[in-house]
Amino acid sequence: MRQRLPSGAGGDVESPGPAVLLDTLRTWRAHHGSRDRAAAALELHRNRVRRR
Repeated sequence: MRQRLPSGAGGDVESPGPAVLLDTLRTWRAHHGSRDRAAAALELHRNRVRRR
């Protein structure tokens, strides 16, 4: 049987606002499309940058 995660434990993440998305895009472009370097500059995990 599959265990359900409590509310707020991973699946219920709010979408970032337009300002955050624009900042992510600008940083990604400034690092020539490198997800790893953009993530390091934003202090995020690289998968977070990919999902945005």
